[in-house]
Amino acid sequence: MTSKNTKKNKTIKKSFIKSKINKKFKIKTKFKKFKTKRKFKKSKKNNNEGKKSLDLPTNFDIFMHNPNFKKQMRCNYNEYFNLAKPEFSYKKYYKSYESGEQFKALVNIAFKYNPVILSRLLELALKRFNPKLTNIIYKIIISKKKDDEIYNQLRKLYHTPINKFYIKKSTDCDGSLPIQEYISRYITLAQRDRGAIDINKYLDIGCGNGKFCISMGKLLDLKKDEIYGVDLDDFSEQGNWRRSKYTDKFTFKRIQFDESYPFEDDTFDLISIKMVLHHVKNYEFTLSEMARVLKKDGLIIIIDHESFTYADYMLNDIEHGFYLNVFNKNTTEENFLDLKSKSIYKEKKSIGVHKYYSWVELDYNFRRHGFEYIRKQLFSNNINFSMGASRAYVYMFKLHNKEKIPASHTF
Repeated sequence: MTSKNTKKNKTIKKSFIKSKINKKFKIKTKFKKFKTKRKFKKSKKNNNEGKKSLDLPTNFDIFMHNPNFKKQMRCNYNEYFNLAKPEFSYKKYYKSYESGEQFKALVNIAFKYNPVILSRLLELALKRFNPKLTNIIYKIIISKKKDDEIYNQLRKLYHTPINKFYIKKSTDCDGSLPIQEYISRYITLAQRDRGAIDINKYLDIGCGNGKFCISMGKLLDLKKDEIYGVDLDDFSEQGNWRRSKYTDKFTFKRIQFDESYPFEDDTFDLISIKMVLHHVKNYEFTLSEMARVLKKDGLIIIIDHESFTYADYMLNDIEHGFYLNVFNKNTTEENFLDLKSKSIYKEKKSIGVHKYYSWVELDYNFRRHGFEYIRKQLFSNNINFSMGASRAYVYMFKLHNKEKIPASHTF
């Protein structure tokens, strides 16, 4: 009996030792595999790090070489860098205007990540609608239908009698006058503190019907032959400009894409370009032309969308889509359906959006063309005006150097 027991104990001991060895071996091999996996993941991460920033709407490498960016507060500094990450840029959900799925993409972002996106989208949609229609408009927007169906439903609603109502204004100032008063005040400060020259000749690029440059000229005490505006013959997002009503109050010159402006070098003391830069295809050419016709120490005022994320891009596109497909008087039931049959998204050419920029990109590009950053301010028509669905800013630069610096980045 004892010999049998000793044999049993020996076999149990052996099996126990074997299992222990096996366990140790398994743990070692698992650890080795885990280590190699980690190394592989790390190397993969390192390989992709450089590529990520190139895909984003803003190239964040330029932050490091931007003196104006370094003056920003620490929290802003961190935020701009965080916007490079996929979870904040919303790259995964981005849809182009041609895809016809921008409303759906923004609703997905709102429900999964950021409900503020939905409120911005709703604010954009309610811009010219009776508040009584809010419920109906909300249902249309979140329906996840194709964009052309949503635009068509909103267009019909926009032209119904129920939508005719009067918004009581808290200000008696019309149009862009409040922001023009802001601009004229800061022109005076730039002349006093930053060495900007007196304004005797002024040019507005993309002047439309000329109302903006006429009222700006009045604030600056300029005569008709000192106020100039340039633009294309027609821009279909806005339809017919009806420019002939105002041409007796300013000097208008027609321009063509990629053609030099019809002015001598060093002609103007001030240039403004309002809601135009995102439509410009040949960006480098336009900046060079502005620097050419502007005098040294002259000022340039830019009013444009500011876009850091793909959600900003889509909201800006939809705003243009509203002007073309909903608010446009020329868009009737017949020609809307005609556009739809030809694929409405070919009308991207009519919207003509090339690229939206962040202030960091604008600052980088203008500095390269010899401009010095003065200030930026949220575009606002009155106190009661919120930031808006598609952010717009006023930027001021001074031309301090006529020599162009070679580009290390392109946008």
